[in-house]
Amino acid sequence: MRALILGLGNALMTDDALGVLAVEELQSRYRFPAGVRVVDGGTLGLDLLPLLEGVDRLLLVDALQMGAKPGAVFRLAGEEVPRALASKLSVHQMGAQDLLALAELRGHLPGELVVWGVQPR
Repeated sequence: MRALILGLGNALMTDDALGVLAVEELQSRYRFPAGVRVVDGGTLGLDLLPLLEGVDRLLLVDALQMGAKPGAVFRLAGEEVPRALASKLSVHQMGAQDLLALAELRGHLPGELVVWGVQPR
């Protein structure tokens, strides 16, 4: 079983740095077992596609546009994720949406998919 924790965001932007900062914090505080990879995906978009090959579990951390109060935390799983991302949920919009859609088309969408995110200001 291979798992990938993928933080998305831009460290130069304030609220948009959520995924990058979360991954940095995880890497500094914890040691993960073999088979778990923690990656700062930045704003690489489709360039991240090869990372999804062979992954069974994917956890995305990102700023999410949910129309909620800034700072609100959201967890989406399974079927909620493709529908939400297709509606331009991520502040990276096309990057995250296209990454998951193309992974699915190529047969590399992980069986377990969870997104944790925070509503930016």
